[in-house]
Amino acid sequence: MIVETLSCQSVIVSEDIPLRSDMRYEVLSLDNGKALLFRDRVFEQDIVGFDEALNKKWTQELQFERKRIGIIGLVSGETNMTIFYHFREGMTLFIVGRKYDENAQVVQSDTLITFESILNTPDYFLAKSKNHKKCVIFTTE
Repeated sequence: MIVETLSCQSVIVSEDIPLRSDMRYEVLSLDNGKALLFRDRVFEQDIVGFDEALNKKWTQELQFERKRIGIIGLVSGETNMTIFYHFREGMTLFIVGRKYDENAQVVQSDTLITFESILNTPDYFLAKSKNHKKCVIFTTE
Protein backbone atom coordinates (compact mmCIF):
# COMPACT_ATOMS: atom_id res chain seq x y z
CA MET A 1 0.00 0.00 0.00
CA ILE A 2 1.40 3.38 -1.03
CA VAL A 3 0.29 6.45 0.85
CA GLU A 4 0.96 9.81 -0.71
CA THR A 5 0.69 13.10 1.05
CA LEU A 6 -0.08 16.26 -0.72
CA SER A 7 0.50 19.75 0.56
CA CYS A 8 -0.97 22.85 -0.96
CA GLN A 9 -1.14 26.55 -0.53
CA SER A 10 -4.08 28.90 -0.85
CA VAL A 11 -3.39 32.09 -2.79
CA ILE A 12 -5.62 35.15 -2.95
CA VAL A 13 -5.17 37.54 -5.88
CA SER A 14 -6.38 41.13 -5.91
CA GLU A 15 -7.76 43.07 -8.85
CA ASP A 16 -5.23 44.64 -11.22
CA ILE A 17 -3.65 47.88 -10.04
CA PRO A 18 -1.32 49.44 -12.63
CA LEU A 19 1.92 50.51 -10.94
CA ARG A 20 3.94 51.39 -14.03
CA SER A 21 3.82 55.15 -13.45
CA ASP A 22 4.63 54.86 -9.73
CA MET A 23 8.09 55.87 -8.54
CA ARG A 24 7.71 53.59 -5.57
CA TYR A 25 5.14 51.27 -4.08
CA GLU A 26 5.13 49.09 -1.02
CA VAL A 27 2.68 46.47 0.22
CA LEU A 28 2.19 46.52 3.98
CA SER A 29 0.64 43.73 6.00
CA LEU A 30 -0.54 44.94 9.39
CA ASP A 31 -0.54 42.60 12.37
CA ASN A 32 -4.36 42.73 12.46
CA GLY A 33 -4.51 41.00 9.05
CA LYS A 34 -5.30 44.06 6.92
CA ALA A 35 -3.28 44.82 3.80
CA LEU A 36 -2.37 48.30 2.59
CA LEU A 37 -0.64 49.48 -0.58
CA PHE A 38 1.43 52.66 -0.44
CA ARG A 39 1.94 54.41 -3.81
CA ASP A 40 4.36 57.25 -4.55
CA ARG A 41 3.88 59.07 -7.85
CA VAL A 42 6.26 62.02 -7.28
CA PHE A 43 3.63 64.72 -6.64
CA GLU A 44 0.92 62.40 -5.29
CA GLN A 45 1.03 59.73 -2.62
CA ASP A 46 -1.86 57.47 -1.66
CA ILE A 47 -2.71 54.45 0.41
CA VAL A 48 -5.04 51.77 -0.91
CA GLY A 49 -6.92 49.61 1.60
CA PHE A 50 -7.97 46.01 1.00
CA ASP A 51 -10.31 43.64 2.81
CA GLU A 52 -9.40 40.08 3.86
CA ALA A 53 -10.17 38.76 0.34
CA LEU A 54 -7.85 41.43 -1.15
CA ASN A 55 -10.70 43.36 -2.70
CA LYS A 56 -9.88 47.06 -3.04
CA LYS A 57 -12.03 48.93 -0.52
CA TRP A 58 -10.78 52.52 -0.52
CA THR A 59 -8.03 54.91 -1.64
CA GLN A 60 -6.83 57.82 0.47
CA GLU A 61 -4.64 60.57 -1.01
CA LEU A 62 -2.08 61.75 1.55
CA GLN A 63 -1.42 65.43 2.25
CA PHE A 64 2.04 66.72 3.20
CA GLU A 65 3.70 70.07 3.94
CA ARG A 66 5.01 70.34 0.38
CA LYS A 67 3.81 68.98 -2.95
CA ARG A 68 7.18 67.30 -3.58
CA ILE A 69 8.59 65.22 -0.74
CA GLY A 70 11.21 62.51 -0.66
CA ILE A 71 10.02 59.20 0.78
CA ILE A 72 12.71 57.57 2.92
CA GLY A 73 10.75 54.46 3.89
CA LEU A 74 7.79 52.89 5.68
CA VAL A 75 7.40 50.74 8.78
CA SER A 76 4.22 48.84 9.68
CA GLY A 77 2.88 48.24 13.18
CA GLU A 78 0.02 46.28 14.68
CA THR A 79 -2.75 48.53 13.38
CA ASN A 80 -0.75 51.43 11.94
CA MET A 81 2.11 52.42 9.70
CA THR A 82 4.72 55.17 9.76
CA ILE A 83 6.02 56.99 6.71
CA PHE A 84 9.44 58.63 6.98
CA TYR A 85 10.07 61.44 4.49
CA HIS A 86 12.01 64.65 3.95
CA PHE A 87 11.23 68.04 2.42
CA ARG A 88 12.88 71.43 2.11
CA GLU A 89 11.83 74.93 3.08
CA GLY A 90 14.43 77.27 1.63
CA MET A 91 17.81 76.20 2.99
CA THR A 92 16.31 74.05 5.76
CA LEU A 93 15.82 70.29 5.37
CA PHE A 94 13.23 68.51 7.53
CA ILE A 95 13.05 64.78 8.23
CA VAL A 96 9.60 63.77 9.45
CA GLY A 97 7.91 60.61 10.70
CA ARG A 98 4.14 60.49 10.23
CA LYS A 99 2.02 57.70 11.72
CA TYR A 100 -1.25 56.62 10.08
CA ASP A 101 -3.94 54.29 11.35
CA GLU A 102 -5.33 51.35 9.34
CA ASN A 103 -7.72 53.75 7.54
CA ALA A 104 -4.91 56.12 6.44
CA GLN A 105 -5.85 58.84 8.95
CA VAL A 106 -2.98 60.77 10.56
CA VAL A 107 -2.44 59.72 14.17
CA GLN A 108 0.83 61.52 14.90
CA SER A 109 3.41 63.61 13.03
CA ASP A 110 6.87 64.39 14.39
CA THR A 111 9.79 66.33 12.95
CA LEU A 112 12.73 64.08 13.75
CA ILE A 113 15.53 66.49 12.80
CA THR A 114 16.17 69.67 10.84
CA PHE A 115 19.33 70.68 9.02
CA GLU A 116 19.98 74.39 8.53
CA SER A 117 21.88 75.96 5.60
CA ILE A 118 22.16 72.72 3.66
CA LEU A 119 22.66 73.07 -0.10
CA ASN A 120 22.28 69.47 -1.30
CA THR A 121 19.79 66.92 -0.09
CA PRO A 122 21.64 63.72 0.80
CA ASP A 123 20.32 60.29 -0.15
CA TYR A 124 18.67 58.82 2.92
CA PHE A 125 18.26 55.11 3.49
CA LEU A 126 16.05 53.16 5.85
CA ALA A 127 17.07 49.78 7.24
CA LYS A 128 14.42 47.68 8.98
CA SER A 129 14.75 45.12 11.75
CA LYS A 130 14.05 41.47 10.95
CA ASN A 131 10.42 41.79 12.04
CA HIS A 132 10.07 45.09 10.07
CA LYS A 133 8.77 46.92 13.15
CA LYS A 134 11.84 49.07 13.91
CA CYS A 135 14.17 51.00 11.66
CA VAL A 136 17.19 53.23 11.41
CA ILE A 137 17.58 56.12 8.96
CA PHE A 138 21.07 56.88 7.70
CA THR A 139 23.04 58.55 4.95
CA THR A 140 26.57 58.04 3.66
CA GLU A 141 29.20 60.70 3.12
